[in-house]
Amino acid sequence: MGALPMNNPQIALYICLEKPHSLIQYGGTIVGPIVNNVLSDVVTYLDIKKQDNELDFEYTWMDIKTYPVENYIGKNRKEIKNTHFKIVYIGDGDKIISQLPLPNEKLQEGKEIILFT
Repeated sequence: MGALPMNNPQIALYICLEKPHSLIQYGGTIVGPIVNNVLSDVVTYLDIKKQDNELDFEYTWMDIKTYPVENYIGKNRKEIKNTHFKIVYIGDGDKIISQLPLPNEKLQEGKEIILFT
């Protein structure tokens, strides 16, 4: 369960996992990240501003850090500097013509971005 904004909720989100197939069946480890991702998108979509008294989120060992994927299309290999993801090139060219995942998609830290040349 999550709500936005916390001091005057306008959005409430409830996600229920029916018959989970995991040994770890805690809401915070399975459903929590899903709620976080959905509400993060809602904040962006509805342009909800950060509150003055809002605390910054601190990641714990159970949280998965995700970052939006940059738009690499049209760039040269030498221009690409990335600290969050593993970059995999397919092709012998220098200029990026396509990529997976697409720009602005959220990707877990350390995962691969495939750049086609």
